[in-house]
Amino acid sequence: MTRLDRGRARTAITTAVLALIIIVVLVVAGIGAYFLLTSTSTPTTTTVTSTGITTVTSTGITTVTSTGITTVTSTATVKSPIKVGLITELSGPYASDGGLITDGAQLAVSQINANGGVLGTTLQLIVQDEGSSTTSTVTAAQILVAQDGVSFLSGPFFSGDVSSELPFTNSHNVLQVLSVASGNFLMVSPQNKLLYMVSFPDSGEAFVAENFLLQVHATSAMYEAEDYQYTHEDASFLANFTAAHGINLISSDFYPGDESDYSAAINKIATTMPSAVVVGMSGVNGVDFMEQYLANPVTSKIPVEMVGGLLQNVAEVQTVDASVGGNGANGVFLGYDFTITNKTAALNSQLETTYGIPANEYSAQSYDAIQMLALAIQAAGSTNTTQVANAFAAIHYFGPSGNYAFEPDHIGTLGVGFLTGNLEQLTVTGGSIHYSIVWPPNLANATAFNPSTGQPYS
Repeated sequence: MTRLDRGRARTAITTAVLALIIIVVLVVAGIGAYFLLTSTSTPTTTTVTSTGITTVTSTGITTVTSTGITTVTSTATVKSPIKVGLITELSGPYASDGGLITDGAQLAVSQINANGGVLGTTLQLIVQDEGSSTTSTVTAAQILVAQDGVSFLSGPFFSGDVSSELPFTNSHNVLQVLSVASGNFLMVSPQNKLLYMVSFPDSGEAFVAENFLLQVHATSAMYEAEDYQYTHEDASFLANFTAAHGINLISSDFYPGDESDYSAAINKIATTMPSAVVVGMSGVNGVDFMEQYLANPVTSKIPVEMVGGLLQNVAEVQTVDASVGGNGANGVFLGYDFTITNKTAALNSQLETTYGIPANEYSAQSYDAIQMLALAIQAAGSTNTTQVANAFAAIHYFGPSGNYAFEPDHIGTLGVGFLTGNLEQLTVTGGSIHYSIVWPPNLANATAFNPSTGQPYS
């Protein structure tokens, strides 16, 4: 090929390139004009000059010139969501409870985000199954922290599982809020530095029991319980409370969780004749104890309180009542580890509407845990967990599960006007079962009555 040939070839190629550039310019200009006229988002600015076309949008700057197309991405950043982990029971016998906890947390996250979020961004809830062992709980925490990048955590469900994963979360500076686990033994320094308890503590169950004893004017009492760590904590707190009121706590007796024959325990109570009995059992063993207690002609006349929610289920009351010939459960006291407020009903309605679930303490406490966490992050003005923990300590929050102010050990304050739980009494007549609140005074809709006489305590 001669020099002239090569010159012609170059000229032909240059002409083709220019034609292509003109086409691109026209296409880009058309696209820019279309979006300028139709877009409802951030305005697009298109400038045509002798050197090319520059299009400025919310996502960046694109320039088309005779030498090609250059795109410069905007340096403006969009804040990532604040990730909140939740470890709870999603499989096994407590999966339904875990579902209630998840729904309460998700409702709180949705409401917070709908109201503007926190620190100019949203919250994102990431849920992991607690599983059936402490090992699976630790794995769940590791996934949330190491893989998902979580710095804030709600859960786990069981106090023992909290103990197992707490060394890991503390070593990674994760702020943790408990909405179900209630062991006071968890809330000791230094391991509680980044740990807060929104759930009703074990000491609260003893607090309700104390007020049961005061309601029935007891001068002596016995404590009968399944042999678990939480019941030993309850017994210790109850001993302190009774001593402060001059009530003689005669004994605290513990039985295996699978015990079914309580004849020796019932005979001991019948022989000792305390003013009242407090029972810390749950599930089938608790039902077995109450059937035998109420069937005995002596003990059935001694006021008894079930701690921690046994017989909240009407079917359980019917089972006990039927076993002792009808109306046998009349007058039994029930200690609830949940504080009712004037915001409880509204949350229950929202849970029913949104998720189709009934009123329950798990959802309410989980909801409040997330709401308080959001308040603490906003107050700290940062996602630094130490700063958020300090802000959490100063929180005064009134929600569906109580009025919260935190003690130095990061447990909610117990007492009328704060966290109280509540004491109810069963009225069983002709198969009709009714629950009445007899304490605290601000919630009471009935007066406690003596099951042996049917008359109010004077």
